[in-house]
Amino acid sequence: ILMLDDSGSMRGQRWNDLKIASTEFLDSLTKQKNPGDRISCIIYNSSCRLAFTNQVPGSHLNCNIVHNSGGTRYAPALSMAKSESRMYHKNFTKIIYYFMSDGHPHDEDEAYK
Repeated sequence: ILMLDDSGSMRGQRWNDLKIASTEFLDSLTKQKNPGDRISCIIYNSSCRLAFTNQVPGSHLNCNIVHNSGGTRYAPALSMAKSESRMYHKNFTKIIYYFMSDGHPHDEDEAYK
């Protein structure tokens, strides 16, 4: 599960760098050619949204990753990731979380519960 920070501080070059990193990550999964691999992407700021869910990895998915801006709250993204995990956990031997952010959340106490 890929979780990407699109808060206001991520606009500009930081967002461009994150898009490059996510494209390279998706491409690396594609090159591994593990037919059972699936990926979901949660984009978060002060809220969160699901860009795609349970998809075969590939850089074509990157078009769904769009910057919206907002504050930085980790808790909604982590909660959504837990829900995604519960939904698909029986289909996979392991679930890996990739969390990308440039900063410090406004909800640190809530996020780490």
